[in-house]
Amino acid sequence: CECVSFAMAELLILMVAEKPSIAATLTEALCPPQSGAQKRKGMSPSSPVYEYRGNFMGHPSRFRVTATTGHIYSLDFSQEYNNWEMHSPDVLFNAQTVRTYDPRANIPTHISEEARQCDLL
Repeated sequence: CECVSFAMAELLILMVAEKPSIAATLTEALCPPQSGAQKRKGMSPSSPVYEYRGNFMGHPSRFRVTATTGHIYSLDFSQEYNNWEMHSPDVLFNAQTVRTYDPRANIPTHISEEARQCDLL
């Protein structure tokens, strides 16, 4: 029977940056030169994924580095209050708000897919 100790198993670690340029900078700064980071497309057309091997707290590890792009969800006023000039500012403090999402970046699916099988975030 072959048993693999967790201490010797390779960890899969996902790092999520605020924006794609930061993901690229993190990879460049943290990637050991000999490991040769690879860049690939993910589920989001605007956020590439960088992968490389290294060590994390003494454990051999594979790293995935990607990013969000802007706000994933936004909060806006309901349709009734979209024209701010029609309402005084004090009314807006109690106005109904709605959560909005722009699906073009596909960030929730992108992050979910990249997190699959990861041991650490």
